[in-house]
Amino acid sequence: MISYAKNVLKAKSVGIITTETPFGQALATLLATDATSSGMTVVASEGVPTSPTSLTAEVSAVASAGVILDGITGPDVVLEAEAAASLGLSVPIVMDEDVTSILQESAAKYANIVFTGAYVQVYPDVSNSALLSSIKGFLTTYDKQYGSDTTGDAYAAGRGWDAVQMFALAMREAHSTNSADIQAKLLNMSYLGTQIYKFSPTQLNGVSGSAANVMAEVKNGKVVVVSTK
Repeated sequence: MISYAKNVLKAKSVGIITTETPFGQALATLLATDATSSGMTVVASEGVPTSPTSLTAEVSAVASAGVILDGITGPDVVLEAEAAASLGLSVPIVMDEDVTSILQESAAKYANIVFTGAYVQVYPDVSNSALLSSIKGFLTTYDKQYGSDTTGDAYAAGRGWDAVQMFALAMREAHSTNSADIQAKLLNMSYLGTQIYKFSPTQLNGVSGSAANVMAEVKNGKVVVVSTK
């Protein structure tokens, strides 16, 4: 989100909207720190209470920013889009990932929205042919079991699928069910699933940057890639 705001949108300032939860406030601090270190000014940082009915006040507080960075999810995202539209804004809103149906509803209310999209969500708009094939294999299995993914929830299921496959692979390579042996394999594993994973003792998340997701938007109801930065 920070890289896209700085390098693609060329933003000089940002406004931050997250939840009032401990996680949301920690995220707000992280975003503010990263934005400042990237040379951008933080205009305001707003916390969203539980179950809001409107986000007009919060969006208004960050309206003067060059980009609004959004760390909220679910129905609150739709309220944010409604508020931006009602205030007559044109500022880009850069959102965190969410299910496709929420993003589609938000984009229908406010056009200038970009979000971190999982590769499963932008399929088949995936340039890496090996990754494209791997995601196709997952979605074929997913759709056979659960039906076509109409809400965009499959991106989360894909990560669960990947986790099980990597754990099984680690056991096979270790020829063991001992936790220490499995951990040793996982700590140095590279794996192609619905994302591109590369673990190390210093990269326990396994994914970062364009290996994890892309910047995407909704066009004509479809999720498409706008940038890999």
